[in-house]
Amino acid sequence: MSPRLSTLLSDDKKAAPLLVIQWTHDQPVLPLLRYAFHSCLKQTTHALLITALHEPKLYIPSQGAHQLKVLNYADLVPGYSDHPTTCYDIERDVFEFLDQSQGSITVMMDSVETLRQDAGSVSPVFVFLSNLMEKIRSRPSPSRMIIPIFAGSPLLPVLLAPGFNYSLSHVTLHSTAFITHIAKSYLTLPPPLSSSSNFWRLFIPMVERHEGEKIVFGSEGEGGASDEAMLEIVEQLAMDRSEGKKSVERSLEGWNGSQPCEWTALSDLRGLGGPRLSNEEGPDPTKNISFNLSLTEEQQKSRSQVPLPYAHTSDPATSGSGNRASEILYDPDSADDIDDDDPDEDLDI
Repeated sequence: MSPRLSTLLSDDKKAAPLLVIQWTHDQPVLPLLRYAFHSCLKQTTHALLITALHEPKLYIPSQGAHQLKVLNYADLVPGYSDHPTTCYDIERDVFEFLDQSQGSITVMMDSVETLRQDAGSVSPVFVFLSNLMEKIRSRPSPSRMIIPIFAGSPLLPVLLAPGFNYSLSHVTLHSTAFITHIAKSYLTLPPPLSSSSNFWRLFIPMVERHEGEKIVFGSEGEGGASDEAMLEIVEQLAMDRSEGKKSVERSLEGWNGSQPCEWTALSDLRGLGGPRLSNEEGPDPTKNISFNLSLTEEQQKSRSQVPLPYAHTSDPATSGSGNRASEILYDPDSADDIDDDDPDEDLDI
């Protein structure tokens, strides 16, 4: 079975036009961004990379992409640059490229939070992103915009609101230490090893309280991030926008540092129920004992043919098809007080 994130990025028909990747300080987000951007490049005719934090080379595929357009604003810092750039300047450059290109397109902006800090408020960035989202929705499927955003950014609730874009995919990185803490402290494993409703009822409030960062960077935390992580994937698809109906699906899968995988395959979570190698299964309790606890095939066959004393196989009334009504078989004990007479016969009723 293919990982859900891989299917989500390669599905041309059901691709949501907005992909939000949420991250925190306890998890590196660059490998996931590269994977998502490279996967979407294969699905669309054109691609636009807008960088405001890192250099573009961190995201560009090694083979290169002839349909890729790069707009680099990482060196343009307000107050320190000879050519200050605002959201309005970026919007002009972006829309100029979109007007010149045709067909499906992938747009990724590496840091909308940097634009918000440069602009000084949420409003101009929200207007820019709303106009950009409208342009992307007008392009052929599977056109989409990829936005990585920090969990504490004031732009996050704006991007996740239905008013911004009704259909979206929301991917959140979580540390494996966070999942291990939930399993050991609350005895609750991720689905399918536990009830899905019980896990999400516990997991979601802890995420909202930023417990993951406290576990990693707290007084008893490890103080560092692992290459492996858990991906929480929320897919919000519009079923009938006129009636305000939507379908929301939530799932978990692993991230091994370069691509998605089943969470049980992560080495950090192997002790929670993931597959173990044969040499890591631990000592065999039946080894080096003076008697044999295992059965051969012939012994198992003979054992299965032994008649059970409680099956009443000799009584045709209780064996066979079982259509006869059930009855209770009881052998009275010598101390039982069994009297067939009416115990109330002396009462004048």
